[in-house]
Amino acid sequence: MTKLDGLSPKRKAAIILLRLGSETSGPLLKGLRRPELQKVMEEVSRLGRVDVALADAVLREFLGEAEGDALAAGDEELAYEYLEATFGKRMAREVLGELSGDEVHIPFQFLDELDPDVIAENVSTEHPQTIALILSHLTPEMSAEIISHLPDDLKVKIGIRLGTMNKVPADAMLAVERGLQSRLTTLLESQ
Repeated sequence: MTKLDGLSPKRKAAIILLRLGSETSGPLLKGLRRPELQKVMEEVSRLGRVDVALADAVLREFLGEAEGDALAAGDEELAYEYLEATFGKRMAREVLGELSGDEVHIPFQFLDELDPDVIAENVSTEHPQTIALILSHLTPEMSAEIISHLPDDLKVKIGIRLGTMNKVPADAMLAVERGLQSRLTTLLESQ
């Protein structure tokens, strides 16, 4: 049994972060979801002093696993996944669209032309799931501003939907987008 066998994956992750330093580890932490981040940070806070040789061994083990044959192949879907996890759906589509040179359709982009309070007023009668779908495709700042103009009871329902939302079929999303755009045509034309 090696000295690494007794270490939990959380402990190894904490040691890797410690060995890489805060500047290098920062971008890695951005990709973690809050529960994962809390677990790893809890481990970092309990870590104490770590022998440099042990830290290097953990890092070598990690790099050895990363270089192995089992590593998945990179592709556009994986690139999108990384971007989405770090920056959100909208930014992921924009970046990949720029890379491919294709014109990318950004769902609900037409809402960028309207004030958040106007959007809130016009979506407040929609089902919370529909509002959550719309908000999930806007920038976090725009979504937060829109939510701030909605009634408190609706905010809670939308928050629950946002937290439990699954992938929405493209045709359903397009139908919601077209319906909203049609309803807002006069507002959009006056902008």
